[in-house]
Amino acid sequence: MNNFLRDLRLGVRTAFRSPGYSVVAVVTMALAIGANTLLFSIASPLVVRPLPLGDPDTIAWLRQTNGPRGVTVGRTSMPDYLDWRETAASFSDLAAREMGDGTLIGAGDARRVALARVTTNVQSVWGLSAVLGRLFQEGEDTPGRAPAGVISHRFWQEFFNSDPTVLGRTFSLDGQTLTIMGVMSPTVEFGNLALIDIWVPLPLDDNRPRDVRTLTVMGTMAPGATLESVGAEMSALASRLAVAYPTTNRDWEVSVLSARAAVTAADTWVILGLMGVVVFFVLLIACTGLANLARARLVGRKQDLTVRQALGASRLQLVRPLVSESLVLGVLGGRRRGTLLIVSQVAMALSLLVVSALAVQSMLHLRQTSVGLDVDRLMTFKFDLPTERYANDDQRRDFTQRLASELRAIPGARSAALVSHLPVLDPEVSRTFTGTERDGTQDGEQAWASWFAVTPSFFETSGVSLVARRLFEEGDGADRQPVAVLGRLTATRYFSDPASAVGRTVRMSGGNDDARLVTIVGVVEDTKNSNVTEVSPQVYVPLDQAPTSALTALVSSEAPSARITDARAVIRKIDAGLAITMPKTLAQIIDEQTSSGQIVNGVFVGFAGLALLLAAAGLYGVISFAVGQRRQEFGVRLALGAAPGEIRSMVVREGLKVSLIGVAVGLVLAWGMAVASASILYGITPEDPRTYVGVTLTVLTVALLAVWIPATRTMHADPLTSLRAD
Repeated sequence: MNNFLRDLRLGVRTAFRSPGYSVVAVVTMALAIGANTLLFSIASPLVVRPLPLGDPDTIAWLRQTNGPRGVTVGRTSMPDYLDWRETAASFSDLAAREMGDGTLIGAGDARRVALARVTTNVQSVWGLSAVLGRLFQEGEDTPGRAPAGVISHRFWQEFFNSDPTVLGRTFSLDGQTLTIMGVMSPTVEFGNLALIDIWVPLPLDDNRPRDVRTLTVMGTMAPGATLESVGAEMSALASRLAVAYPTTNRDWEVSVLSARAAVTAADTWVILGLMGVVVFFVLLIACTGLANLARARLVGRKQDLTVRQALGASRLQLVRPLVSESLVLGVLGGRRRGTLLIVSQVAMALSLLVVSALAVQSMLHLRQTSVGLDVDRLMTFKFDLPTERYANDDQRRDFTQRLASELRAIPGARSAALVSHLPVLDPEVSRTFTGTERDGTQDGEQAWASWFAVTPSFFETSGVSLVARRLFEEGDGADRQPVAVLGRLTATRYFSDPASAVGRTVRMSGGNDDARLVTIVGVVEDTKNSNVTEVSPQVYVPLDQAPTSALTALVSSEAPSARITDARAVIRKIDAGLAITMPKTLAQIIDEQTSSGQIVNGVFVGFAGLALLLAAAGLYGVISFAVGQRRQEFGVRLALGAAPGEIRSMVVREGLKVSLIGVAVGLVLAWGMAVASASILYGITPEDPRTYVGVTLTVLTVALLAVWIPATRTMHADPLTSLRAD
């Protein structure tokens, strides 16, 4: 122990005598360790930390998918859920959750709250518990029963200041009396569950439409059941439902996922895998750089070690101080091995830069892609009309007409409109129809479209332009012939072209609406769907002909953020008890939805830049070391008349030769990583030549700078001094 402490003190003194070496080594290690720590902090909640759900290994998630519609992460309707719950033998219990929001009145101003409507058995499936009061009881999800509420721990702290007397208090939630029965444990507050304010029972109403899919379903697998056996049973059940209900269930299948897979998006695994490779490369580059530093330092201390050995020091006594000084750095010798390390550093840095450049360009393409709406001029907010004050369609129509008029009158507003839900941002609501030119389309696909109910000014306000015939008019009211406007894709997929679709009458059905004949009066340009990269069929109907209580308002203005306060004032003027949610500009909402991608890109770029910096430092160190080792050779060359510029050119050529080998290896490695990340790229191919050329030139430029400085020093070397050295 005494020997170790003595060696440690010697190592500390030696490190302080060489502050340059020590600072470089410490900074290099700190950067590499920091990169690994960052990756672990990101990955830990997803792949390491246990999910706070009872026994996650016994829980399976069920998702409905539809190949023809491109739906891979779909939800479930209430009737389908009840059928599954009744007949699926692979589950001992099956629960459902529906996310939404509501207006809470009774504690200050009316406010919008995030709701989780859940079946009462979700607490046993997920293993939930209350920190105060109780959770739900059997029978509280009976339709028509006044809801009991369980508030989230976060909402209890923020809104009620952790007041334990909140239990038993009553409020108005969307016109119904809500009694607070408990406070949910904070352990469940992860992912989007952390956004929930209040948990309420989900009424088990089998009269809800079978094609309105809003439920997330999960269950406890029966003893002996596996994901594979559950999947087989659910596929068979989906086929039976498709036969029994072809209008609503044709092409809808069921996928089964583990709890871990369900709470993590598919692209997340690709991103984490790439980040793992990136961080591994950064760590490897840092280690090779430290190894080169240690090797150069060892050669510089050759005379000191020789004297120690001559004085009788054993090998162990020679090595111990070196180990104490560098702790974990290996001692590598020989110029060939140093060259190999630099090749690997350059190759890994180039591959990381290529992948990072592709990811950044992909994000830029995504941000520059038009979603079909006038994003920069729009502000929006959502609200629900309470049934106790707006009980019938006429009252809802009166309100929407007055609100649209008041919003248009706001100073600085160009136009305003109302829509049932927003294209691009909100979950899909679809309708099916018959009577097209291509009923029974390819592979038996049923004609369908994403459905929106809008006021006549919607198209002008949102920036959706006309393709054929006309838009909605004020005369398209509730007492007139039902009409519709199609998106371009709908018109071309189910009719010959937009012009031939106009004037046709189709039978539209779905949701809470009875099937009815609708005349197509126009065609407009498409908007993107919720993934911002694709277009799906779309159909619009007048809001007066399909009134709804859940609405979204749009205001167009050159300064949309300045209209938010004005919009709040309009709502207070018309109905002071009406709460609104998400009053933001459309640009803000889209930026928030893509912010995680920007963070990931920033991490990639940061790691790639770090890798290039470490590789350049390693190349500089190796060239400097090589120059030092050959100073006698250079002295002889200079003494025999060699020009200093020739010596510099020779050193630069050798450094660039090593770099070019690294570039060649790196290009192959970069291509493999780029192909592996193709699923998360948009608007750019993994083989984009401009990216590869640009990154290659960048790496070679940095490499040239790294070798130029030590090469230039050879021009100013004194031949006599070099010949007398060692």
